Amino acid sequence: RRVLFRSRAVLAKAESGNYNQLVFPKRGTNAPTTANLTDMTLNQVLAYQEQMRKSGNYPSDAVGKYQVIGSTLQSAITNLKLDGNQKFDQKTQDKIYEDYLIGGKRKGVMDYITGKSNNLLQAMLEMAQEFASFPVPFDLHRAANVTRSGNVIWDERDVKKGESYYIGSGGNQAHVKLEQSAKALMEERAMRTGSLTAAAYGPYNEIGSKVAASSTQLFAIDRKSTRLNSSHTDISRM
Repeated sequence: RRVLFRSRAVLAKAESGNYNQLVFPKRGTNAPTTANLTDMTLNQVLAYQEQMRKSGNYPSDAVGKYQVIGSTLQSAITNLKLDGNQKFDQKTQDKIYEDYLIGGKRKGVMDYITGKSNNLLQAMLEMAQEFASFPVPFDLHRAANVTRSGNVIWDERDVKKGESYYIGSGGNQAHVKLEQSAKALMEERAMRTGSLTAAAYGPYNEIGSKVAASSTQLFAIDRKSTRLNSSHTDISRM
C-alpha cells in the first residue's frame, strides 16, 4: 500500500514543485529554466541532460520535481527496470522518488519511516545527501568529489549543522529547516506505522510529542482507498 509522502511535499516546495523544472542556470546566461520534460521519454531526458552538461550553462544536470541528476536517473532506470521509452511524466517522477530515491537508494530513510529503525538523524542526513535543499543534522566533514578528468564537483570542507550537504557547489543552499525535516520524517513514519514512539524522536522531543499526539487525528488512513481521510489537513503545509 502506498500513501502520500510527507517528505515529498516538503521537498517539492524546497526543490522546485514543478515536474518540468530545470536546475537554475548560471548567472549571466539566458538558458531556459524549464523544459517540456513530462512529454519526453526517459531516454530523451537523459539526452537532454547531456546537452545541459555540455552547454556549460548549468551548475548540474538536475531536472524535474525532485531535481534528479543524470547518473541518478540512469541508476533508477536500471534498478526499477523502467522502459527508456516511457514518459518522464508525473507518475514516473513520483515513482522514482518513492521507489528508488527513498525506497531503495537511501535505506536509512526508508528504514526510519517504516519503523525498522529509530535513527532519525541518519534519515535526516540521507535526505540531505540526496536533496541539496535539506540540511545536515549535525556538523560533519565532507570529502571532495572529483571526476576522472579532474573537474571538482564539490570541494572538501566542513559542513555545519543546518547547512546543505552540497554547500559551495552550484550555489546550493538548505531551504528546509532542521525542524521541518525532522517533523516531515516523523509524520511520514506516523502515517505508515500508525504511531510514533519516544524512541523515534531523536533530539526533537517537543516535535515528536506533538506529532505523536496528533497522528491519529491527522493521518487516519482509509485502508480501502489508500487516501488520507482528513478534510482539515493540507498535507503540503507545515
